[in-house]
Amino acid sequence: VVAATNTPNSLTIWIPAEITGRTAEAATLLSDQLIAAGNQFPDVQLQVDGNKPVAGAGGTLSYLRSGRGVAPAILPDLMLLPNDQLDAVAKEDLIVPLDNLVSSELFEPLYTDALAQARPAEVTLGYPVLISNLTHLAYDGSTIPNTLPADWTALLSDNGRSLILPAPAAGADSATLLLQFYLAANGTLVDASGDAPTFQMQLDPLIFALNQLSIARNSGFILSQSSSTVSFNEAWSRFAASTPPNMLLTTAEQFLLQRETVPNLGFAPISGPGGALTPLVDGMSWVIPARDPQRRILAANYHAVLATAENVGTLSQANGLLPTRRDAFSVWPTDDPYILFLQAELERAQPNPLTNRTTAVTVLGDAVFDVLSLTQPPMAAAEEAIQAIQP
Repeated sequence: VVAATNTPNSLTIWIPAEITGRTAEAATLLSDQLIAAGNQFPDVQLQVDGNKPVAGAGGTLSYLRSGRGVAPAILPDLMLLPNDQLDAVAKEDLIVPLDNLVSSELFEPLYTDALAQARPAEVTLGYPVLISNLTHLAYDGSTIPNTLPADWTALLSDNGRSLILPAPAAGADSATLLLQFYLAANGTLVDASGDAPTFQMQLDPLIFALNQLSIARNSGFILSQSSSTVSFNEAWSRFAASTPPNMLLTTAEQFLLQRETVPNLGFAPISGPGGALTPLVDGMSWVIPARDPQRRILAANYHAVLATAENVGTLSQANGLLPTRRDAFSVWPTDDPYILFLQAELERAQPNPLTNRTTAVTVLGDAVFDVLSLTQPPMAAAEEAIQAIQP
């Protein structure tokens, strides 16, 4: 805790509606955490706004950008923000770095991917609290009794296995899967100068990645219904209703929410060429937009209470998301094999480079759709994608 002189008598906190509206239990828990943290600052009046979405004309980002010159008094001192927005708002000078405000000890328990999301450069822009969109495989243990192989070719070798993928047409999830295969083939996203101001890809690794999906589609492993499956929820419904499919690409948040709907449910990393693919994840972080130095200190001290292992653990669990701190799992079930699996996956995870790259998501999603729908062969789809992505 940093000492502050002339402590402000109020603190404004913004929580995105995407979190406060997720579940009633999560909203109540967050409210309880805010109240409990506020009890440590009895002379400070807490003002919380949890009704604004992140994006859009009435969203938190819009208010941050327009409010400084019009009504700075209404702006937050502390807020929860998606990690894909951190770099942009920092470049606009809408938030302040945390390096001199938050104790370095708070960062020590963080998973590497969480810290990397909040530190896109050498400056720490936020304190990660929630991790989302960790994808993996789920399978019907009654028809697939053995552990799934980590190698993609070995996975396809058993004709008793079949997989359904969600949202292959312009979908972020299929685009991410393609990127995972691309990176496993040693593809890079960095231009010749060593910088990555734009999203650039290489042709050969992308052909290889699309070819892996093409082989799986042509062999019948990836079901043809994948081309018309529009969401994770629809894919789960088809998976739960029949066999085939007896395998599914899913996310940790969906698995946690719906695991009880399928008996004998198994889980495994996504198989890849030579071993499991690296999980690519997103998340949310606490940031400090406060302009006044004393309000910054107060916001940092308040945040330190919210960022404890217990608070991060219970908040993530209530939201069906994953915690950023290793020790936050201490409040989760300790005898659940799936939770142990998630902890192991988080140790391998990396930030998703596709986050906030709408064009690349659309282009790669379309490439997956074209290959799975047999509209184009992998080489043609890769060449078209490269041409569309390059600046």
